[in-house]
Amino acid sequence: MRLEKVRVAGGLRVMVEGKIDTVTAPDFGTEISDELDDVKELILDFREVEYVSSLGLRVILELQKKMNEQGKMRIVNVNKTVMDVFNLTGFSKILTIE
Repeated sequence: MRLEKVRVAGGLRVMVEGKIDTVTAPDFGTEISDELDDVKELILDFREVEYVSSLGLRVILELQKKMNEQGKMRIVNVNKTVMDVFNLTGFSKILTIE
């Protein structure tokens, strides 16, 4: 998994590439959480995400909870495979996905 982070006027856009699985999810969460202190909007760009595991979903939920306290979070450019995971788990009802 690879992350590219870009700061934009009070926000953080993170382009994610690869799989968010049992091995990569902890680093995914830590790398993003460490940058959220002054962030009002977190945008996760999933254009290049191939797979999200249950641990990956848990980390995404933790990020969502943190951002609910200080702003908002959006997930953009989700492919069909990952969207199916979000739909099957009910995450599509609690996340903002565009």
